[in-house]
Amino acid sequence: MTRSRDLGPVLAIAGAAVAVAAIIAGFIVVGGPGNARDIRLDEQTSQHMLEIVRVAQCAFSNSRTAAATYEAALRSRGNISQDPKTTEEVECATLASQGQLNVLQGRTPPEFGDVSYDVVAPDRIAVCGNFRTAYEGGAECTELCLRPPGHMELGNSRSVGINCFEQPLR
Repeated sequence: MTRSRDLGPVLAIAGAAVAVAAIIAGFIVVGGPGNARDIRLDEQTSQHMLEIVRVAQCAFSNSRTAAATYEAALRSRGNISQDPKTTEEVECATLASQGQLNVLQGRTPPEFGDVSYDVVAPDRIAVCGNFRTAYEGGAECTELCLRPPGHMELGNSRSVGINCFEQPLR
C-alpha cells in the first residue's frame, strides 16, 4: 500500500512565507507605521505654518507692515475680508487655533515639528518649519501652498529638516 504525503504543513509554511514577504514589500513600497506617523506630524507642522501666515496677513492688513513678532501679530486687529471694498475687522488672535502655538523667532526651529517666524521686509515674512519627511511637489507653486495630503511646498520639493518659505503679505 502506498501512502501519499501530507502536504498541509508544507503549504501552510509556504503560505505564511508569502504573506510575510507581501507585508515586507508593502512596508518598503508605502512606508511603515512610523513613516505614516511622521507624515501626519509634518502635516500638522504645515498647518501651523499656514496659521502663522493667516495671522500675519491679518495684522498686515491694518498696519501695512509686517508685525515684528508672531505675538505682536496676535495682538493686532485686521481686515479679513476678501473683497477690498468691504471691511471685516477682527482680532487677529481669533484666526489662531485654540491650542497655544509656540512660534519661535528667526529661521532655525531646532526640533522636528517646531515652527518659526521672521520678518524679511515690511511686506514679506519667512515662515520656517522643521520637517521629519521630504516631499516632492509640483513646480506650479511659487509661494506658500497647501497641497494634498496637506504638505506645504515652495517650488518643487521640501527636504527633511528646516525649510523656510518666504511669503508676501498683501
